[in-house]
Amino acid sequence: MDIIKISRAFNFPLSQKLLSGEAIEIRFLQNTDNQYFIDYIEALSDETRQKFQPHSFDRTTLMQICQNPATDYGRLVVYAPEKKRIIAYFLIFAGLIAKDQARFAAQAMPLNSETDCTFAPSVADDYQNQQLGSLLMPWLIKICQFIGYQRVILWGGVQAQNHCAIRFYEKFGFQKLAMFQNKNGDNWDMYLPLLSSSQSTPDSLASYNISNP
Repeated sequence: MDIIKISRAFNFPLSQKLLSGEAIEIRFLQNTDNQYFIDYIEALSDETRQKFQPHSFDRTTLMQICQNPATDYGRLVVYAPEKKRIIAYFLIFAGLIAKDQARFAAQAMPLNSETDCTFAPSVADDYQNQQLGSLLMPWLIKICQFIGYQRVILWGGVQAQNHCAIRFYEKFGFQKLAMFQNKNGDNWDMYLPLLSSSQSTPDSLASYNISNP
């Protein structure tokens, strides 16, 4: 995943404002974000962490992520410059999770690592329910289209009782595949079919407004 090329195509870092008027920047995680990234992860509540587990949360792992960004990951963040903190972290994996692959295959929908990617979102607890996810999600979708992916797979699915999250994903076109169980109970596998990049370009998001997702 060519982060430099994508950043240039989408003019990252991109300055926007929340409904509250707070200024934010949308960009990829940088190697200078060590402490911001650690502070973000460590401040997540147990409930939020339970819903977001794409990698270990120990400090060594978090520092390695910042210092040695893997080419098969895109780590999109929202940075609040006035507060000097990261307030959202959306992870794009240019690959597939084995357990997700097995469940999709069992439902006669085999996944392809060449055309499918995996996605895991998180938002700081004190910024949840403020439409921050609705601000960031269209950019994530456009990036995946720009790269050439045909489907986005929700990493590990979503808990069936998390109705708010399910409505959020469905608002952006995600579809339910099948329900499965794990240690957290019932979950839905969800995926997003994408339009081709020729049907949608970075420029089409230039006037995106958080109040009109």
